[in-house]
Amino acid sequence: MERKRFFMKSRTRQNTVCLVGARMISDVGNWIDRIAVLTLAAQATGAASSTSFVSIITLLPYILFSPLAGKVADRFDQKKILIFGDLLRAVFVLCIPFFPDGMLFFLFLVSLVSTFTDVCSDSIVPFLVEETQLKHVNSIDSSMSSLIMVVGPSLSGVLLAFLSVEVCFYIDSASFLLSALLLLGLSYHRAPVPASRLSSKPEKKDTFFETLRYVRAQPKLLSVTVTIAAVGLAAGMLNSLLILYVYDYMHQNSAGYGAILSAKGVAMLLASAVLYKLLEKVSCEWLFNVSLLGLGLSLLLFPLNTVFAIGMLIQAANGVFNAGYAVARVTLVQTTAAPERLGRVFSVNSLLSNILSITSLGVFGLLADEIGVRTVLLIGGGIVTAAAGLSFFLFRKKEA
Repeated sequence: MERKRFFMKSRTRQNTVCLVGARMISDVGNWIDRIAVLTLAAQATGAASSTSFVSIITLLPYILFSPLAGKVADRFDQKKILIFGDLLRAVFVLCIPFFPDGMLFFLFLVSLVSTFTDVCSDSIVPFLVEETQLKHVNSIDSSMSSLIMVVGPSLSGVLLAFLSVEVCFYIDSASFLLSALLLLGLSYHRAPVPASRLSSKPEKKDTFFETLRYVRAQPKLLSVTVTIAAVGLAAGMLNSLLILYVYDYMHQNSAGYGAILSAKGVAMLLASAVLYKLLEKVSCEWLFNVSLLGLGLSLLLFPLNTVFAIGMLIQAANGVFNAGYAVARVTLVQTTAAPERLGRVFSVNSLLSNILSITSLGVFGLLADEIGVRTVLLIGGGIVTAAAGLSFFLFRKKEA
């Protein structure tokens, strides 16, 4: 018994190092790539619609292929999908500096592959670690993601200031190759699913709408999915317009934008470090709702301010709540959905979130040119705050 427990702990430790390490390396490259692309788009036209269009191109594959990605994740070897996906993305990113006119096409291809790897990355975790360790592993992953929030933007700003844009794409391509090498170390197999975690009803015809019906029948999943969709509506405008607000209203450059994101990342890192202990005392539902409310309020406050230092403090508060929201959201899905449906449930969340994100990019990106970036950001903060209220209502309804 002791040998088995030691083996499980060793396996959990190895898989955590490999999976989280791979994510960290590729995320550093993604930040460098992301800021380089958005900066080029902003410098090309100076219009809010230009950065929104780039974001639409990267979100479109998630809308078109998320249902297929969920089915693939539930049916095939997720480790192989992750490794092959990293290799493909390394090639596509490397093509951008050699074929600059095709940048949007290659960004689309990278996002297409990411549609499949992102679903696998979340749904594979319960097959890599013990269920009792899910909160811990998700907290570690959140901590490392927060660390990348600190390193990635700052490093990107420095690279863009001193090196050519082409170097950014070379680094991103190399990060995918290193990530694939780490993923080779995963000890992965689909163990028999405990009867308590199996679906209570036999699966009907395997369709996206059947997965939606399954989510609707699970109060926790329904609550999380609805609020994720609402946050996705706000995220589209926030992710593409934040850089313009920092440039135009706070009068900063790419280094200032990187510093704003780094402040958020530092706060996320510190908050994530204590989340595991906090989750031993409070429920995931409580953490999810409180974090979502704090997220909305901080997003409302940020566009009401133009002082750079205060903006960094607001983003730091945003980072604290973001960390709690991220860990609680993923853990709720992983512990509530039946394991044989995890990929499809995560794909539903991804699809709904990105449909609303791309809708907001198309509508609010153009609207920002008419009514101003600040007004649009205030709308986004209001949407997230309203989503928090809806989440409280749905969870209270579940308890009743």
